[in-house]
Amino acid sequence: MINCPSCGALNNDDSISCIACNSSLRSVCPQCMTHNSPGSAICEKCGRILVEKSDARIIQKRLKDPIEEMYKMTSHKKETKKSYKSSFMKVFAGAFVFAIINITPILSGHFIWQFILTLTSGVFTLWGLVEITFLLIDEGDITKNQPSAYSENSFPEKPPVKNTAYSESFEQIETEHRRAVPSESIGHKRDDGIIAPIENKNEINFVPPAEPKHFESLADFLATGIEEEMTAVNNKLKQTPNNYALLMRLSQLHEEKGEIDKAIEKLDKCIKLAPETAEFFLYHGTLLRRIGKLDAARKSLNKSAELNSFVSKTYYQLGVLELTQQNYVEAKAMFQKSIQLSPDDPYAHYQLGITYNSLGDNKLAIMEIKRATILHPTDSYGHSKLGQLYQQTHQLDKAISAYSQALGIKNADAFVIERLAEVLAEKGDFERAATLFQEALSGQFHPETKTMLSLAKALRHLDRFEDLETITNEVLRLAPGETEASFLNAVSLIKQNKNEKAKIILERITENPGVTYEAWIELGKIYQSEGNAEKSVTAYIKATTNAPDQAGIWNNIGILLSNQKAYEEAVKAFRKALSFDYTDSNIFANLKAVQNKLEANCKRIIEARQSTLARSPDDIESYLDMGKAYEMLEMPDEAINCYTKLLEKKPAHIRGLMSYAELLRKTGQLKMAIRCYREIIKIDPENTSTHLFLVQANLNLGFINDALYHANIAEGLAPNDPKVHFLLGKIYLAKGLAPRALKEFTQVSSSIADPDMIAWAELMRRRLSRTNN
Repeated sequence: MINCPSCGALNNDDSISCIACNSSLRSVCPQCMTHNSPGSAICEKCGRILVEKSDARIIQKRLKDPIEEMYKMTSHKKETKKSYKSSFMKVFAGAFVFAIINITPILSGHFIWQFILTLTSGVFTLWGLVEITFLLIDEGDITKNQPSAYSENSFPEKPPVKNTAYSESFEQIETEHRRAVPSESIGHKRDDGIIAPIENKNEINFVPPAEPKHFESLADFLATGIEEEMTAVNNKLKQTPNNYALLMRLSQLHEEKGEIDKAIEKLDKCIKLAPETAEFFLYHGTLLRRIGKLDAARKSLNKSAELNSFVSKTYYQLGVLELTQQNYVEAKAMFQKSIQLSPDDPYAHYQLGITYNSLGDNKLAIMEIKRATILHPTDSYGHSKLGQLYQQTHQLDKAISAYSQALGIKNADAFVIERLAEVLAEKGDFERAATLFQEALSGQFHPETKTMLSLAKALRHLDRFEDLETITNEVLRLAPGETEASFLNAVSLIKQNKNEKAKIILERITENPGVTYEAWIELGKIYQSEGNAEKSVTAYIKATTNAPDQAGIWNNIGILLSNQKAYEEAVKAFRKALSFDYTDSNIFANLKAVQNKLEANCKRIIEARQSTLARSPDDIESYLDMGKAYEMLEMPDEAINCYTKLLEKKPAHIRGLMSYAELLRKTGQLKMAIRCYREIIKIDPENTSTHLFLVQANLNLGFINDALYHANIAEGLAPNDPKVHFLLGKIYLAKGLAPRALKEFTQVSSSIADPDMIAWAELMRRRLSRTNN
């Protein structure tokens, strides 16, 4: 007897369909008529493919390596053009001779020669036609080999840049494939944050009026900005009604207002005017997917991929669409292709991890979600998801680490605290587990060394510091300036209370960027013992770049900062420490003490500014100070209220707009934040930070041309900024310009920039160079 997977009813072993609900119990092979298990992709007897859509091998044949295709494109077109020319010449020559022989009387009376030449010219013409046919077939061949994207060792440990456009939570995007799909109405606001309005290089440049207008509210101010742009674009469309760039901009403005039906209508006109523009089909397919028209969305997205196969967001949107319909094998292939083009996209990694989890492959699911948390480290939901997967696979230490990071970001998450308590209970730490249950209710590395240095390390672990000094002195005699030997020598001196000599050695070796983090820690301790808090904090922060898992380092930094009365920075340091070890009660106590002091200071600021506003209601700076104080107190609603009042009184206040936009971004309101950044651009067109934010936002949304527009402006404002060149490299890669992307990534990898950005640039440089060779 077998159970029906749909209703659970018992059926006979030879039943093909359920007697209760008529659901299919067997997949019948059309070739050998064998009864296979439901959902089988291949017949168990004859090996025939039963469901092609579920066969990963067939799906992979349709996909190509994007970087390889970039380099092959030019040479392939040249060879094909040359071959076509030769084939057409054969057809032309054969047809010409055939016509001359049969139309003119040139060989009349010579029947044998006429027959031979007619036959020869016909064969020659047919030969050319056959060659053309095979060339057409050859153009459709698909590259079989695809590079593997699953090497954990090749994946950098941190994101390339601190991408402020990653404001959307993994929790929000995970719900996309669970939504009810068909929807008759399309006139509603967007809610998934996948597509947001962007700037266009043909947009109208607005000159702010000499005297600011009066607005009833901040919403009125922002809505007026949209209306002004729409009016300007419509006026220009009257002069050039077939300008598809302006129509695209108008479509984005309609989408920003929530008028999805009008946005799609304008996009349809864009597609008619420029049917070869992939970006139109990408935007069109995304909007259609959001309103539940999945078949039409798939058609538009496939067309976008056909026109430009180098835009990662096209495959990401196709993956989300397939995930929505639970086509996991198809979804996996699409997300893998998206990651090939943009390996630092956290959402593609997260969705691929969810897909693997749905397919039952927890090992790969853990790897991909871990990559997503590396790229988007400030999202507690991603760390929580990773902890759950570790817990399911009984990797308890890793689960504790993941849950601690989640709680360090969102320390009041009762669900995660409970999961952490479960793990601690399973490990036998019942006392701490009980504490966490109640709260829910209301590695280090060592560089490789030579033989003598290995002996020195052993002596250090044995606390034989006099012998350690002797052996390290011998190493330094043979190899003067050897960094690790110098550090171990300094350690031996510290343990013998010879701090002055040790400080000189440590200050010298820390000039080397590759020095071990322990050297910075020891130097920080010496500065701390001397009462030099500023230098001590700097040394500890330098240590964290090489040892990011050291909760004790951040705890020490927090203590030093609190002694300097830098309470806001101290709170950040203690929270960072908790993200590495949420079970440390000392860090908890330190954080609580500093929070109390910070809260008292913020309350004093708020009371003082409220008194000032009572006397002078138009004091703009008081609203700004109060907003920042409320942010420190983690009261975002009150902070937004202060910024709103400030901007109602002076809408063009740049610092107020930037503070408001940054708070909106932190709270996940990316659409509203982008609107504020647009208004900042109107007031201050040379604001580099705003242009860089819009570059990242447009890249994340798949608007490559608009990202390039803002990147070019940013490059003009800051030509030597490595971040600008890194983003330009990503843009050129998305446009299929691999040589230009290689040039940008090479420039970044050889610059003095953020270590994580350099690691990503070097990764892309190596891959592009290897493919080019």
